[in-house]
Amino acid sequence: MAIVKMKEFSLYFLKEDKHNLLKELQAFGGADFRDFRKYGDGDDETKSKEFQQILEKLNYSELDEKDVLNEQNLNKLKYCLEVLKPYIPKQPLIKSLTDDKVEIGYNVLENKIDSFSWESIYDELKNIKSQIASLDSEYMKCISEIEFNKHWNNLQGPVKDYMNLKYVTTILGSISKQLEQEIVDKFTSDFKLSNLYVINSTQQDSYMAIIVHNEIKQEAMDFLRLKGFNFQVLNYEDSVCDYLKSLEQRKLSISEEKNKLIDKIKSYGSKGEDLQLAYEYFNSNVVKGHTYQKFLQSNSILICEGYIEENNVDEFKKALEKSIGSNFYLELKDVSLENSGDVPVKLSNSAMVAPFEGVVEMYSYPAYREIDPTPVISIFFIVFFGMMLADAGYGLLITLISSYLYVKSKTKEKKNSYRMFIFTGISTIVWGILYGAYFGDFLQRYLNIKVPVVLDVNTDIMTIFLIAIAFGFIHLILGLIMKAIVYFKNGRKVEVIYDVFSWLLILFGVLVLALQGVVPMFNTTLGASCMVIGILILLFTQGRESETLVGKIGGGVYGVYGVTGYVGDIISYSRLLALGLASGFIANAFNIMGGLIPFPFNIVITPLMLIPLHLFNLGINALGTYVHSARLQYLEFFGKFYTGGGRKFMPFKYTDKYIKIKK
Repeated sequence: MAIVKMKEFSLYFLKEDKHNLLKELQAFGGADFRDFRKYGDGDDETKSKEFQQILEKLNYSELDEKDVLNEQNLNKLKYCLEVLKPYIPKQPLIKSLTDDKVEIGYNVLENKIDSFSWESIYDELKNIKSQIASLDSEYMKCISEIEFNKHWNNLQGPVKDYMNLKYVTTILGSISKQLEQEIVDKFTSDFKLSNLYVINSTQQDSYMAIIVHNEIKQEAMDFLRLKGFNFQVLNYEDSVCDYLKSLEQRKLSISEEKNKLIDKIKSYGSKGEDLQLAYEYFNSNVVKGHTYQKFLQSNSILICEGYIEENNVDEFKKALEKSIGSNFYLELKDVSLENSGDVPVKLSNSAMVAPFEGVVEMYSYPAYREIDPTPVISIFFIVFFGMMLADAGYGLLITLISSYLYVKSKTKEKKNSYRMFIFTGISTIVWGILYGAYFGDFLQRYLNIKVPVVLDVNTDIMTIFLIAIAFGFIHLILGLIMKAIVYFKNGRKVEVIYDVFSWLLILFGVLVLALQGVVPMFNTTLGASCMVIGILILLFTQGRESETLVGKIGGGVYGVYGVTGYVGDIISYSRLLALGLASGFIANAFNIMGGLIPFPFNIVITPLMLIPLHLFNLGINALGTYVHSARLQYLEFFGKFYTGGGRKFMPFKYTDKYIKIKK
């Protein structure tokens, strides 16, 4: 249970030494700076007022022109990498799962950036994207024009011939299909000096060309407006058919131009790695600028505060001396648990436990005043995972694949991930052997091998259920013990009796009643006595924080009611049985399906069918097993002692999104 001890520091140095010190501390990579801008935002009004008085003499540090330029350059590089993302060569899957990021020294990186004209690439890409956007706009306009004019495709002759008539006027437009006959009848009977042509019809509209003598033009248009006629104008001189052909040709031309521009973009894909180097360089410098903003300054002095690991104090001092000599004042002090809300948390565990720190991080880091639950989580996560997947064949696959990736991997982070799956894979093999499951009943069904079974899922359901409940019982007991340790760590010894010992008595009483007759000294009197004492402690202590008698009584009664919560928590561990049965039954069902293929087709078809089906079962159930193993930690186990909400230790260092920068 290792939460790394931290030291709080306050550092004062000359403003002129800013660049040298920040450069060296970023290379040191072990100082987590406190942001003064958030220092006075807390609930403590007295502290906030004191800080405001300090600000009357000091100011927040602001970005200089170089920092602003770094941010602008970073945004340009983000744009370049986003544009080139589909065209930057991808690593093979195995290599991406095992390889580390490229390491490069900061000074070497700085020289590369000075000789790399990345800004010309940015200008070219921006210009190309602008051209593509213009072409896309024109392409959409062509589509819109085609959609608008396709209904006039049957209009014969050039459009200009209809528009330049001396004594008559051509009216083009559409009307609701329901009114088509009424319009036709009106022009046939009342408007003698006119001709009406229905050019096209859809289910909703009719498209008409109406030629009227100028003497009745106004009367005809007034009538059409009254009926909701949609007047349309064709703004070109060619025939509709020719115009549509020209639009289609323009679409093809636009597509060709766009493809040429995309090919230009693709040609810059080979520059992706260089752009990533530039991105990392400017990103690290932007982080440096943002760190500077956390400081306070006077006309000549800069002030910063933060945290470092206790065992890194000497290295921290060496980094300061290397960068600015003796021109600084450093104050170091121990962190008190009473005022540890802002203290960052770093976990340190053995090679077996460290892989499971990620499980804790997914929920929440422990507060500095708490304890690291990772060692306990690691044991139960391994056991729960194996019991819920419970197939030796699947466990062997997980172990072999994870072991191969572990050996090939070059980073601590990836090795930790694969080590976790090695452990869970071994656990799955063990539980699979106990259940007699090897890809379900594959060995028995297809190879006629009778495998030994310790826990038969067909006849020993109750035994497996009791084992699952026993694991849950032990898990919850450990949660209460860890709660007691946290209380002792924080000097709350009396509360151990109120909030921990009481529940331990109740649970011990339940255990005694469950095992009476099995353990000689366990009997009803002992079990009932422990439970009654535990309940009485809860009844008289759980409302202790209330100021009124009614509140104290209500709090005590509610505390006793919490027994039902413990019952639900323990029953929740029955999922260890349920998921183990589910994966096994699904595997057996797949094996039955494979056995339905008649001879001789089964020689080829059955293996081709079973391999993907079992891989699917492994994938879907391994995911479910991972989720439910984590759930038992987060809800049942953490609910007994864990507050969380700790802030992860995030030291000021080089960024490493694409590459690793070394000192």
